[in-house]
Amino acid sequence: MQKLILILILLLGIGNAEDNTEMVAFPTIPTASISQAFGHLNHVGIDFKVDSGSDVYADMEGIIIQELETEGTYGRFIEILHKDGYVSLYGHLSEFRVKKWQEVNTGQLIALSGGDTRDRYAGASSGAHLHWEIRPKGHTNDNKDNINPLEYLMSFVKVDYRTAIVDSEIGLNVRSAPGKNSVIIYTLYNKDTVQVVEERLGWARLNSLRPEWVLLKWLDMEDKNEYYNSSNNNIVSSSKCLYVCL
Repeated sequence: MQKLILILILLLGIGNAEDNTEMVAFPTIPTASISQAFGHLNHVGIDFKVDSGSDVYADMEGIIIQELETEGTYGRFIEILHKDGYVSLYGHLSEFRVKKWQEVNTGQLIALSGGDTRDRYAGASSGAHLHWEIRPKGHTNDNKDNINPLEYLMSFVKVDYRTAIVDSEIGLNVRSAPGKNSVIIYTLYNKDTVQVVEERLGWARLNSLRPEWVLLKWLDMEDKNEYYNSSNNNIVSSSKCLYVCL
C-alpha cells in the first residue's frame, strides 16, 4: 500500500511543477560521447561511451520502480517513474546507489556505469558504456514505443535561441568547451539543424543539457536579427550578434 501511495503522490503532482532547466539533468558525465544514437540501427535508446564506474544521474525527479541485477539484455538496470507517467531506464550498470521505491531528485547520483564484458551482470554489452532510454506513458512495459531521450528532456527547457544550419561538407565537431583543445563529444553533419543560445569569440553554444560548443563560422544562421523565445513561442527582435561582428 505504501508503494502505491508513493506512486499516486508522484503522478498527482504533475501540475505543480513549472518547466525550467532545473527539472532535467544530463544522465552522466558532461563530456561523455555518444557511441550509438537513438534510432541508429533501430536502437531504442542512447549509448554513452564512458568508463566503467562513471557517475549516473537521475534525468528528472521520480520514484525508483525497478532496481534489478540480471543476466538479461540490460544487465544491472534502474527504472525511474516520473511525474508525467514516463519512465527512464539506465542499463549496464556496475553499482546501484539507490533502492527500489526510493524517491530521487533531478541530478541525484543513482548508480555507476558498467558494461565491462567480464562482469556477469553487464548484460548485452560489447564494452564499457551507459545505455539510457525513455518509455512514454502507457508503453512502459517494453521498449517498442521508446522516444528519443534527449528530445524528451529538451522539451522541458525554455530558453531563447536562434536556429542555424550546419554548413560543412566534412561535418562539424561538437566540443565540451569553446576551444580546439576541448573534448569532442559528437559530430554534426552537413545540413543538420541546431539551436544557438550563446556566441563567444567565434564559438557558438548549442541548446543542450550540457555544454556543447561548435565553431560559429560553420553555421548558417537563420533570422540574423531575431531570436526565438521558446517560453512563449514568439519571435523577438534582438541586438545580439551571433556572427563574428565587424
